[in-house]
Amino acid sequence: ASSETWSMVSWRKLRRLLVWWLLTLLFTLPGQVKIIHQLTELTPHDSLETGCLWVAEGMTCLIFILSTSLLVSAAFMQSHIVSALEVFIDAWCCDLCEQRHFAEGVTTWNVVQVLIRRAGSSFENMFTTIQTCALLGGVVVATHGIRFALQPDWSLRGSVDLAPILPLVSLASLAGGLLLQCSCRSEKCSILAPMTNQIVTEAMDGGRQYLVRFLIDSAAGMYVKGVKLDMTMVVNIVYFLLVAVSGFFGLAIRLSDL
Repeated sequence: ASSETWSMVSWRKLRRLLVWWLLTLLFTLPGQVKIIHQLTELTPHDSLETGCLWVAEGMTCLIFILSTSLLVSAAFMQSHIVSALEVFIDAWCCDLCEQRHFAEGVTTWNVVQVLIRRAGSSFENMFTTIQTCALLGGVVVATHGIRFALQPDWSLRGSVDLAPILPLVSLASLAGGLLLQCSCRSEKCSILAPMTNQIVTEAMDGGRQYLVRFLIDSAAGMYVKGVKLDMTMVVNIVYFLLVAVSGFFGLAIRLSDL
């Protein structure tokens, strides 16, 4: 049953990633085609330069499709591993509530905790790479947005200029989703001690209290490069991004008034 649940969760996340990939292509490739049409209007239709432009643009689109497909594959591998951890944690909770073998729960939690730590170290390089690319993409998006806002004759028709940054926005959403997914697993580990403490027994059970203390001291969760990913980190990142975006827009408004 656990394997079926794992398959169902992974399949649902795969569908979301495929929808993200198709939407990214849908909003990006037409803009590239429009750019090549604008360039061909400036050159003779029968010239060799026009053919070279179409070949170069075709290679650009092909590279973009391949790179985004690799990105989706990497994101799915991470989501698949994290989904397995979610199944393991849920199975441990169900077994503890049904059997109430607290001494055995210490041993089994050691196994689950090792799996969580090992899973985090298995994709930490890939996870860090995606998050770093998303951060750099955010800088590019902010710079492009300020330059667009400072144009004296900007209009809604000029929003076509924002087409090149759409893949970066999609990358940021993908990286944010992976970070949120890992943080939710850490939060699930942090609520296990209160849940265990609420299990009703006939008398004061020293084994239960020992397990509660053991869960707290284990500090289990998703760790990447020795840093624990939790919701506190997510809230701080969101707060920083909101402050940065408001600061960028404030600076753009002040410069546009000069």
